[in-house]
Amino acid sequence: MGGTTDIGARITDYFERQIALYTEMLHAYETLPAELEKENLEILSAQQSAFTQRLTQLDEEFHLLNREWRNGAAASPQRAHQVRALADQARDLAKQLEKISRKASQQARERMGEVKLALDALRRGQRAVKQYRVDEDGAGHVDRKA
Repeated sequence: MGGTTDIGARITDYFERQIALYTEMLHAYETLPAELEKENLEILSAQQSAFTQRLTQLDEEFHLLNREWRNGAAASPQRAHQVRALADQARDLAKQLEKISRKASQQARERMGEVKLALDALRRGQRAVKQYRVDEDGAGHVDRKA
């Protein structure tokens, strides 16, 4: 930010950083389906945690800047137009992120459903194997009563 007291410059800087983060997130989410298929869940979780932390910091900063901006801080018409344009750009990116996030959530739910079906099949297989176990006396007979 550079330590300026000009609210217009500070809020412009804020929106530029927000747009940069949203753009970074969009690029990261482009590879999300492939990462889910590779099951790189630890990497995805760490990346999402980092994004969440940065978003939280930006959100806290925005509340302070927005309050100051709305409390009558004078801004030139050019600066106000610039801030509106940046806010619109950030809003459009946020909409794209929301759409991608919904799709990714659906893919994750589908993947979880596939994993659940595979686990259920494995459990059925384990039960079947237990039913056809060898007698305790080790004689090699199959316990058909089990």
